[in-house]
Order: sequence, then C-alpha cells, then structure tokens
Amino acid sequence: MPTRLLADYRGYLMTDDYAGYNALGAQEGVERLGCWAHARRKFVEAQKVQPKWKTGRADIALKLISKLYGIEIAYKQSSDEARKKGRQDLSLKVLGELKAWMLKTLPYMTTQNALGKAVNYLANNWNKLERYVEEGYLAHRQQHRRACDSTFRHRQEKLVVQ
Repeated sequence: MPTRLLADYRGYLMTDDYAGYNALGAQEGVERLGCWAHARRKFVEAQKVQPKWKTGRADIALKLISKLYGIEIAYKQSSDEARKKGRQDLSLKVLGELKAWMLKTLPYMTTQNALGKAVNYLANNWNKLERYVEEGYLAHRQQHRRACDSTFRHRQEKLVVQ
C-alpha cells in the first residue's frame, strides 16, 4: 500500500518500523529516516516495568534521548544551517554515546521483555534514526502526530463543553 501511494515520491521519508515501508525505502531516490518518538516510546514502556526505586538501563537511554530532544528544542527557531551545525556539533556526540551504550547493552538483551524490545528496536533502526543530523531541515521525529493529537483534544474539549 505505501509503495502504491508514494510510487513517484523522491526524497526523505520518515517512517516507523512497519515492514510495509521496506519496498518504498528501497526505491531509488527515497531516503528513510527513523522517528525518535517511536524509539523513545519503547524505552518509556521499559521504564514503566523496571523497579521504581532503582535507576535502570531504560533511564540511561531516556536521558540520552532527552539530550537529543533538548538540542532540537534549543535550535527549533534557528535557520536550517544553524540547526545542522548544532546537530553536527552537539547531537553527533550524544548519538555516539547512545550508540556505544546500545552496542554494550545489546548482547545482554532478549526480545522477550520491554527493555530488550526497546534496545533491539534502537539497534535495528539505528541507521535511519541517526540520519536526521545530515540536514538542518529534517525532523528528528514525526511532527504531525502532535498536531493531530492537539486537534483531536480540542475537538473533544469542544464536545464536552457544548
């Protein structure tokens, strides 16, 4: 279905890990990006099942991902060129730390628990996730979801008020 809908598309395409996008991503001229919100969500799920009184591996990953989000917030109003430079100067370092942590942690993970699923998702999508630093105009996560969510919440509130 995605291939049929986007058959003539060329450029960057942000997707999740849905296998239906693989054929589209293999098309000449299509460059797939991964969505950090999807990766982050996996670690949030893992954090929910770890002991509350203990800092766990999910916390480590979330702290590094939060640094990436913080860099994006700091450069949100900047030009594409300034954002690209900020990503090159700051985000690449954090991505390096996160990748090192992932490679160190991955051998000890199983896909049978939330943390293992999160680390494996990160590893399987790493090349797509890190690509946003290539250009300043690329998003690091899907932007439309927040807009859709706020529109939906607004409609819900309107229904409740009326």
